[in-house]
Amino acid sequence: MSKISITNRELDYGISADSVFWVANGILTKDQLRQSRDEEMVADLLAYMISDEPVASRTELFDDYYGATFPMTTNSKARFDAIDQAIRKRSPELVDLDYQRVQDALALLLSQAKATFAGLIFPNGNGGNPVPRYFQAVFLALHDLIVKKSMVVSNSAGLISRLTDCGKSIDIQDGGRWGAENRSKTVDSVVGWIQAFFEDDKNPDPAKVHWVTKFQNLLTNSMTEQAAYDFKQGFYTLNTTPSFDDASFDKIMETCAAIANIGKGHKGYVLVGVAENAQTAARVEKIFGVQPLSFGGFYITGVDHEAKYVGRNLDQLFQDITERVGRSALSEPLKSYVNSHVKCVQYYDKTVFVFEILGQNNPSHWGGKWPERQGPQVKEVPADRMGALFERFK
Repeated sequence: MSKISITNRELDYGISADSVFWVANGILTKDQLRQSRDEEMVADLLAYMISDEPVASRTELFDDYYGATFPMTTNSKARFDAIDQAIRKRSPELVDLDYQRVQDALALLLSQAKATFAGLIFPNGNGGNPVPRYFQAVFLALHDLIVKKSMVVSNSAGLISRLTDCGKSIDIQDGGRWGAENRSKTVDSVVGWIQAFFEDDKNPDPAKVHWVTKFQNLLTNSMTEQAAYDFKQGFYTLNTTPSFDDASFDKIMETCAAIANIGKGHKGYVLVGVAENAQTAARVEKIFGVQPLSFGGFYITGVDHEAKYVGRNLDQLFQDITERVGRSALSEPLKSYVNSHVKCVQYYDKTVFVFEILGQNNPSHWGGKWPERQGPQVKEVPADRMGALFERFK
């Protein structure tokens, strides 16, 4: 747990509070982060996103949303039932994706603007004060346009220009409570300012997500669930003259079987386009001239440079990889599952291949071997432990 705990600069482990999205963007302070105000922020945003009518922002409502108010009153039960039904109506999966779509759109915008959120809307400074309600106003306006109105950004430069120094024009209610009506008016006003930089999405997809947020979550989760995750810098060797690394690809397939053998229904991932360490990332940069992106101690190299090196586009590389999975020695039905769930995802300007694995009803094998995960290592199950392997799937 020390690897994913929020820590301070003086400690050489954990996640630095200064690097967390909320603090890095001036939305919350480090003390507020330690008080779980980020969790309250997300709950507050989701309640507004899924409700048919605007809802107020008040800390005392959070227990109602989670059904944790004691004793439960008529009003608190009504709020819990309303939130529960709203989530069920939209489905938890789509509510999750709705949030990620908006978060990713904002993350990409800030990356292009080369600014923090607070620095964008208050370029001349805001006295160092956190800006949670300003963030809510912009986030919910983006949600209205991207999710409710099925629109996409058509002019990111114009949108950045419009949001620059807009904080002084956003009407935020002071005090501990933010009334539903005032909150709604503020969101609507931001929608009005920025809508001209959006256009109708010609190919609307309710499950569309850019994988910035989700990918970072996978990387973070891998710190505490090492057995369920593995990383490869790419599909090609890092020799002076790179070539497709058949041995590494076989290892990926074997790892898929090993992760599946953790247990029935257990999910895991192999991420290709993420260097195992700084030395490997440096080697990728030297061979291909590609500078990696870093996040939480990981180095995201992507595989775009490999497709370019062999004169292919990403669709052709994807087709090649799926065909190789189909020809692999991975056992069924795991092979069909992996082949139908492999994804080619975008993380900022890097493309990463995500192999999703799910433990089947019975143990899986690769080329006659029955592998399993022992921490981050893949080991073949010896004959005297085969019975224990099959016991996991009863």
